[in-house]
Amino acid sequence: MSDTYQGLSRSERLRSKLLWKEVMERGSTFFHYPVKLWVGDNQEAPGLQVAFVAPKRRFRRAVDRNREKRYLREAYRLSEHRPMRDLKLQIVFLSVASASTELKDYRKAIDALLLQLKMSPHDHQAD
Repeated sequence: MSDTYQGLSRSERLRSKLLWKEVMERGSTFFHYPVKLWVGDNQEAPGLQVAFVAPKRRFRRAVDRNREKRYLREAYRLSEHRPMRDLKLQIVFLSVASASTELKDYRKAIDALLLQLKMSPHDHQAD
């Protein structure tokens, strides 16, 4: 087993209510079933920050929401196109599946979304 920690550090998690609101209101969106992606590029943010959402409306039971968020985090962690940490982006991944979805489906969607984000015309360069 590897000694390197592959989880999200505290600074990589999107926690600020102001940044959340800004990303949801003004951010760009991308979609690849079963994931919707919002991207904000607040240059005052410390670096790349991500959040994962499984809505209560679609997943009534907490155990189901937690499983979907865990799958989203794992798919992001294993992604081939994971953005570089020095970019100043805020990313929110939202599960839009109507029922429980397999990890492989999330991996496929997140890889496609991150590739689409890299190819987008917006200039997401680090300072």
